[in-house]
Amino acid sequence: MARQNYVPKYPGIGSFSESDILLIKETIERFQKYKNPAHREAVILLCHNLSEKLGITEKHPDKIAFLKTLIKDYIVLTR
Repeated sequence: MARQNYVPKYPGIGSFSESDILLIKETIERFQKYKNPAHREAVILLCHNLSEKLGITEKHPDKIAFLKTLIKDYIVLTR
C-alpha cells in the first residue's frame, strides 16, 4: 500500500487502541474461517458499534470491506 498517497476515509479510527484494531482483525479472520451465523452476527455488531463510536451514519453493505478500511486507516494514521 502506498501510504503517502492514501487518504484515510475514517480519521477517527486513529484514536482507537492497537488492541481494538487487533479485535477487528481477529473478528474478520474468524468470520472468514468459520462462516456461521454467530460469526456473521459478530461482524454485524462490530460494524454497528464502530459506526456509532466514529459517528458514521452511512450503511456498509460489505461489512468486511468496511472493517478492512478501518484497519488500513488506522495503520496509515498511526505509523
